[in-house]
Amino acid sequence: MDQSRILPDGNDGIEKAVSFSKEFVDNFQTIFPNIIDEALSKISYLDSRNIRNRIKEMTVYYTLEKKPMLGELMLYAYAMLEDRGAWNEEKRHQAYLLACVIEMSISYFLFTDDIQDDGKIRCGKVCWHLLPDVGTLAMNDACLLRSFIQELLLQNFSEPMFFKIMEVLNKAC
Repeated sequence: MDQSRILPDGNDGIEKAVSFSKEFVDNFQTIFPNIIDEALSKISYLDSRNIRNRIKEMTVYYTLEKKPMLGELMLYAYAMLEDRGAWNEEKRHQAYLLACVIEMSISYFLFTDDIQDDGKIRCGKVCWHLLPDVGTLAMNDACLLRSFIQELLLQNFSEPMFFKIMEVLNKAC
């Protein structure tokens, strides 16, 4: 394997990786909702405004309340490993999207964990399943969130990358 491709060139590679991941973290509060809105607008079979709003509400409920540490680490690793000549806007968008998927997967875990142990407070907020309009629908919402994560990946990654990412996600979730 060509080590010059995967190892950073001194401090330049590290600075690029730090800059790339820092840009994501600094703009996460804007990037994340934009990615969700874009994905929801592409789902032709989802014509209910109420369901679209519910998906958006539950995706942001925990996700925007915490620092996107795992997404940041993924972007840092991506920036360190990616060939500098391969960087373009599509790759940048896909990397950001994958970081958002990681953060949404964490929210999925938090939803299901709070349901199982009847959690009361998460990220300084009342747990999702305790909200007045949620209650027993929380399990359905968790399934809907998991399906939406897959839809996001399907919209933005082609074969075989989609299947590779789904394989990792299925092992984790």
